[in-house]
Amino acid sequence: MTVFAEEPLDSPAGYLPGYPGMTLQSEKWTIIRKLGWGERSSVWLVHNTSQPLEFRAIKVLTITESKGATALNELGIQRMNEVRTAEVDIARLQDSFQEGDHLCLVFNPHGITVEQLRKSNVDGGYLAVHLAKQIASWTLAALLSFQEPNLVHGAIAADHIVVGELDQEDIAAADPAAAVEYLISNGVSYPLVKSQPIDPKGWYTTWNEAATDFAGKTLYLLNMGHATRPNQNSDVLKTITSSKSVPLAPEVLRGQSLGPGSDVWQLGWMTFCLISGKPLLDQESYTKSPIESLNRSLEAPGLENRLLHNTTLAKEDLEATASLLRSLLAADPLLRPSPDDLLEIKWMQQGDICTCGWCQADMDVVEN
Repeated sequence: MTVFAEEPLDSPAGYLPGYPGMTLQSEKWTIIRKLGWGERSSVWLVHNTSQPLEFRAIKVLTITESKGATALNELGIQRMNEVRTAEVDIARLQDSFQEGDHLCLVFNPHGITVEQLRKSNVDGGYLAVHLAKQIASWTLAALLSFQEPNLVHGAIAADHIVVGELDQEDIAAADPAAAVEYLISNGVSYPLVKSQPIDPKGWYTTWNEAATDFAGKTLYLLNMGHATRPNQNSDVLKTITSSKSVPLAPEVLRGQSLGPGSDVWQLGWMTFCLISGKPLLDQESYTKSPIESLNRSLEAPGLENRLLHNTTLAKEDLEATASLLRSLLAADPLLRPSPDDLLEIKWMQQGDICTCGWCQADMDVVEN
């Protein structure tokens, strides 16, 4: 068991032992706080050393990941013209550089993730259903935007969607970075830096805010390193299937290639968690027996009972919600709706609203 509360700095994978005040790219950037970390990287808020009001977020890949297929894949995907001009808001690469053995990807800094927003509901761990619908509808738009360049994202998850961008005022108003502590492991001293994401103040978001307020927020999709064309890039697929951070559709676990249906399945997994407050299944148990455990978890009335844990789910909305989730999470990819099919489903349409609120009111009139 690791002695580190966050990324295991003594791991053979080789995380950057960063800390506030450390400089990167020949002292161009100075670290001011840690925003987060994941299975293959850590993310740091930096400012330009010579222009302190210029801020960026730098994703520093582990040494192992820097040499892997997904690192080169993310660079290639981000540089595709179809991705750079896609209508959906993707966290777009601003620059990249090498820091020792670490590949570093430079982005504009963003706010909290949808997963952090979900967890901000300390009582239930779920989002208000109308927010879950809006996030699902936005994600569907992202999947549709990948059709023209013929891409599959491969890692649709609440951890990979962020709310808003940070500006100078957000960063100035943020709580100070936590003090750095040190831990000695096997005779080596490591800096322990707490992750402190920043919620953009102008975009302040709560788990149950009004639908029209949330409609005014911009969401951004992260983690293009797993993106690929259907039936291509076996090296990336090997990395994805070894990942512990994002559940994979049953057919992908069986060795089939990624496809639009696997993104749809991940959309279903994410949506269930946003509504119920908990993952559909323990990932380890699911991986051992994907078909059996998945089918069992979708049975009635068990699925409905878990959804009713969310106190904002109206009983008249329960049947439609459960029906949609069963279709998204179908073990057989041929039984799942396509992204185009999902456009015709009322549940998804209810999440596609703007700040005026009239579109939702019009939909209610049509329904009645």
